[in-house]
Amino acid sequence: MPQNWKTVRVFISSTFRDMHEERNYLINEVFLELRDWCAKHGLHLIDVDLRWGVTEEEEKQDKVLGICLDEIQRCRPFFIGLLGERYGLIPPEYYVPDEPQYDWVRDFEKGHSLTALEIYHGVLRDAAMKARAFFYFRDPKFINDLPQEYRVDFLPESDGAKQKLLRLKDEIRAHCPVYENYACTYGGLNADGRVTLTQLEDLGKRILTDLKTAISEEHRLIAPQTNTLETERGYHETFIENSTKRYIGRRALLDELCEYSDSEKRTPLVVTGGAGCGKSALLAKFAKEYAEKREVTFVLTHFIGVSPGSTDIFRTLLRLSRELKQKFHIAEDVPADYYELRQVFPKFLESAAANGKLLLIVDALDQLDESSLHHSVEWLPDRLPHGLKIIVSTLEGKCLDLLLQHNAALQKVIVGALTGEERQEIVRQTLDDYRKKLEETSENNQMGLLLNKAESDHPLYLIVACEEMRLFGEFGRVTEKIEALGNNVEELFGQVIGRLENLHGEAFIRNALSLIECVTVCWKTKSWSYCGVMEHNNCRKPSGRVFIGV
Repeated sequence: MPQNWKTVRVFISSTFRDMHEERNYLINEVFLELRDWCAKHGLHLIDVDLRWGVTEEEEKQDKVLGICLDEIQRCRPFFIGLLGERYGLIPPEYYVPDEPQYDWVRDFEKGHSLTALEIYHGVLRDAAMKARAFFYFRDPKFINDLPQEYRVDFLPESDGAKQKLLRLKDEIRAHCPVYENYACTYGGLNADGRVTLTQLEDLGKRILTDLKTAISEEHRLIAPQTNTLETERGYHETFIENSTKRYIGRRALLDELCEYSDSEKRTPLVVTGGAGCGKSALLAKFAKEYAEKREVTFVLTHFIGVSPGSTDIFRTLLRLSRELKQKFHIAEDVPADYYELRQVFPKFLESAAANGKLLLIVDALDQLDESSLHHSVEWLPDRLPHGLKIIVSTLEGKCLDLLLQHNAALQKVIVGALTGEERQEIVRQTLDDYRKKLEETSENNQMGLLLNKAESDHPLYLIVACEEMRLFGEFGRVTEKIEALGNNVEELFGQVIGRLENLHGEAFIRNALSLIECVTVCWKTKSWSYCGVMEHNNCRKPSGRVFIGV
């Protein structure tokens, strides 16, 4: 089970009107790479971009400033400031919670912008933030290339605002590292008539380097030294962590799995249900929960499809056998031939059960290679020895039919649709991580709009929809964005691909998806042809020549 994962939160501070492109670049490019890097070190990355998420009711109650400052507190010590030529919106009054850490705000001189107050609270009033806060000032020369009618969104609001911003920048320079005059280029107007900027790569690389360095120092990260088995184990542990950090509901199903695992039943159990219903997340949650409650039981998990080669039955049994040999000090060697391994694997299970308690969980049997589908069930024992429990999962259909033919006594747990309350809570918790919130009033029920989608009772639909919402950066069009979301998982993924094509180009995404399909076919059919165009580690014959499946 994954151990000691921590959360890293990074607050993004800037004015909004002139910094949409930089914020979009950070969210869609920089933080994606940083999130993967953090995960390898057992860290969850949360980037906080407050372009939307404050509800109309909170705004009417003058909670905007308090919410921003509170979120900065949650994100300490990591803070990013992006400044152009605008000073930002200046609130007439500073409304903050009646708490000691905000006393300075009530006594602070009026006339500062929300962005400036964020910077004072997050950085300038705290000397300890010097090594963890980073500022990036944009080169104003690019404004000369903008059409005249769009320059107003990038120029100072007034002479007074210009002078305030100059003083603020000088204070920042005296306290923190500053990347001066980062370059960008006018890239024309997008479909919505908004100015686009290009050539932000140098800015992105600098932010990525700064944050990696700061996070490494803060958390004392050391480059992991792992062997093949530990690397493979890490994929599955990361999947469990990511699948369970916001897990909602399904208590009755979790209890049913627990009851089986504690029982004296001698047959395996199969979890089944439709695509996207949450089988994998259910098993991940159960595995983590059961391992914490039943420390004497070794919980061994294998989630097919989460690691390279995990859809291959031989590599699956090879990994499971090696884990059992290491944990239970089994003397017998792990065969390097599939048919030998198939004969030996039940003995490994018996040896493990004889030396302790074992719960084996194998998720998504239906994702094993179709060319050897019968192998996906033949390894499963008909009758389990004392001390061993096995839980597997599969979609309804051919694989489930084979399992039941193989062992008609299999206990079956069916995962159904989410309840209305569970759906609401998934949306709330998923968005709340990034300090975003949907309106739920009778006048503007954004939550209702989302939950009225045809497949909103599927966890997969809600998770993808919330991710699409999180990446969206325009406060005034959130309702429009929800209305435009596809009604089912297939439509929604089509929109995700469309967004990626807009970001990276249609040709790039088409080629990337084609290669993924080629690799999938390559593994499933075991047919190969030489390709001299590009390499892929999963498509390599022993000779070292590169092959792509056809």
